Amino acid sequence: INCELTFRKNDITEKVFNLETADINARESKYIDFVLPGILGYSLMSAAIFGVGYSFLDMRKQKVLKRFFSAPTNRTSFLTGLSLSRFIFIFAQNIILLLAANLMFDFNPRGGYVGLLQILVVIALGLIVFLGFGYLIAGLAKTDDTVAPAANLIVFPQFILAGTFFEISTLPSWLEVIAKFMPLYNFNQAIRFISIDGLNISSPEVLLQLAFLIIWGIIIYFISSRVFKIE
Repeated sequence: INCELTFRKNDITEKVFNLETADINARESKYIDFVLPGILGYSLMSAAIFGVGYSFLDMRKQKVLKRFFSAPTNRTSFLTGLSLSRFIFIFAQNIILLLAANLMFDFNPRGGYVGLLQILVVIALGLIVFLGFGYLIAGLAKTDDTVAPAANLIVFPQFILAGTFFEISTLPSWLEVIAKFMPLYNFNQAIRFISIDGLNISSPEVLLQLAFLIIWGIIIYFISSRVFKIE
């Protein structure tokens, strides 16, 4: 208003500059706000892949899966029960991580309890997808010597490239494009949009990341169903 009055008083018709306004995030972000989603994602992925891979290998070695054929149940019930127990255990671990981050590092997502509930929904979806990778490893690896290398082929590249501890913008441009399609990156970004930017789970930015995560889940469960066998 002051500039406009000055122009009028001095009969200036041509403005030498324009004022532009934009909304910014005025909340101060801490490193824990950025790194916690990466820790949650890496914890989920590692526990799901290594846990499922080694548990099925152990059951094969102890002939548990062969005895399964004589049990009065079916394969679907067996896999559902095993997946549910693994899901509850890993999900509880991540709730403890969130509580520890809140108590020790004052982590508070935007949106309060509503934001926290939305983060838990993303964690549940991510865990379901990462369990699919675990079944893939369980189907491919037949010995102790092959579980860890096969699992690390999935876990380690995403740990480095998916923005777990640093922004992927520091990567070469071609590698940055690849990183954006990794399931761990999609998981990390969805939580960061909610916890740091205060977006809802129904926001287009969050839905895009969840869509990529769901597509990964469909692909990986389809492949796992072809290579995973109870025998």
